[in-house]
Amino acid sequence: MASKKRIATKRQAWNKGLVVGKRDGFTPAEVKRIRGLLAGGGVPRLRDLALFSTAIDTMLHGQDLLNLVVGDVQSRNGSVRSLIEVARARGAPPVQCALSNVTSKALEKWITASGKKRTDYLFPGRGPHPMGQRQLHRLLKLWVVEAGLDPSDYGVESLRRTKALHPHFERHGRFADGSSALGPCED
Repeated sequence: MASKKRIATKRQAWNKGLVVGKRDGFTPAEVKRIRGLLAGGGVPRLRDLALFSTAIDTMLHGQDLLNLVVGDVQSRNGSVRSLIEVARARGAPPVQCALSNVTSKALEKWITASGKKRTDYLFPGRGPHPMGQRQLHRLLKLWVVEAGLDPSDYGVESLRRTKALHPHFERHGRFADGSSALGPCED
C-alpha cells in the first residue's frame, strides 16, 4: 500500500481581519443618542430603554443583568429602589448597585406597562426563562446601528465600561459639567 503524502495547506486564522479584545464604552453623547431613540419608541421600546439604562447603571455582566427579577428592583409598595443588591452568578459575592432617577423611572414604566409580578424576570425571554445573552447582543447591535454608530466597535462589555470610563457620572444621570448623559430627566 502506497502511503499518500499530505500536503500541508496553511489555514487562515479564524479571527484574521476581526477586531478582537475589549471594546470601548459609550461616550456621553452616544448614550444620549441611543437613549433618545429608545425613549422616542413609545411603549414597545420601554423594555429596551429599561434594559439599556439598567445595564449602564449597574455595570453587571450580561448573565447577572438578565437574571434580575422584578423583586430585586421593586420594593413591596411598588416603587423602584434606588439601591439594589444583586446576587451574582458563579458563587461571587452579591454586589450593591445604585440606580439613577432616569433608570428608576424607565424601570417603573416598564414594570407597569408589562404587568410583571415580583417573581417574574425583569427582562424575559421565551417561556419562563430570562432573556438570553445572545438576544442582548442582538438588541445592542440594533441600538448601535439605529444610532448611526459602527456595530463592530461595541459589544455587551461596552455597557459595563460606560459608567466606569466616566467617573463624573452622578446618580441622576448627569455629568459633573451639567450635561445629561441619559437624555432629559425630570429631577
